[in-house]
Amino acid sequence: MNPFTGEQSIIEGSLQMWDTDTMTILDEIDLGEHSAPWHIKKSPIDELIYVVLSGDNLYPTEGLACIRYENDQLVEEWMTHDSSFDTLHGIDISSDGQLIYVSGRGDGNIHIFNSSGSYVSNIFLGSTSMLGGLAIEQIGLPDAGDLNNDNVFSVNDIILLINSIFYPGMSSPYSLSASDINEDDNINIFDIVLLIDNILST
Repeated sequence: MNPFTGEQSIIEGSLQMWDTDTMTILDEIDLGEHSAPWHIKKSPIDELIYVVLSGDNLYPTEGLACIRYENDQLVEEWMTHDSSFDTLHGIDISSDGQLIYVSGRGDGNIHIFNSSGSYVSNIFLGSTSMLGGLAIEQIGLPDAGDLNNDNVFSVNDIILLINSIFYPGMSSPYSLSASDINEDDNINIFDIVLLIDNILST
């Protein structure tokens, strides 16, 4: 709503793909009126992004969307809605990419979906819990250098390691744990050199 004129307009929820070098939009996909996209999470095994649709209680728009990204394009794989959801919020994905966990801020549930968008089950944490962001803890610590915990040393791990150095507050506990490859309680260039050596030797 424009506070100066009182004029109201509906803005569709959307997901955008940007070229960060030129700061231009490459593609955009509409997720519908009153969808209110919230947290997003990339699949650990595929070129997919899952988007929580927090929705609007006056419309049956709460749900989850799965968007494929490739060749600078966004393509909807599936979208699921259910009127029983109430203000969906956070999201995380199992390390094998098979289960998606979504928090219900308004209903106190952790909703569980499979990778095809089918509803699996829920875990109720209390009607007044006001669930927000969500992180699923993996069992066991990753190997040193395997920052994304996929059992492969790759360039992706180098990128995450650099991110751990410059933005440690934005890194997951798993990435930080796996970043200190030489175990000297410092994450720095020496860890990057060791990780590159691990990649080249495998």
